Amino acid sequence: MKPAPDRTKKELLDFLRTTYRDKDEQLRIIDEFDHKYSMDRAVWWYTKYTLFYNFLNQALRNHDFDVLTAFRFFIIDLYKQLSREHQKYLAALNKSNIQVYRGQAINENELKLINDSIGEYISMNSFLSTTTADIH
Repeated sequence: MKPAPDRTKKELLDFLRTTYRDKDEQLRIIDEFDHKYSMDRAVWWYTKYTLFYNFLNQALRNHDFDVLTAFRFFIIDLYKQLSREHQKYLAALNKSNIQVYRGQAINENELKLINDSIGEYISMNSFLSTTTADIH
């Protein structure tokens, strides 16, 4: 049985309010999220306030399943919105493949692993921001 979205949102809000109980500015953002959030604006919330971006990316990097469970409805909404935007973008391009760029500092071992995996899938444990602009 899938949990109700309202209940999972309340669980996230309770978790965040407990975590930031002494931080007035964060609590103001959490209250705003409570009253104004809609699933079609998940990306906006993720990119607008570092509270969501930092907390979620740290949980993904550290495999913090308690935090990921608390954020589950938000992660699902992010995925759905990004999927819709991706489909719209591909339809507008009239291409099935696109090339994107990302700047990232990595060590030599990681670079070798990536080079050895050309043509294969690469798994990331955080969201990646990319651009279609080739900026050097």
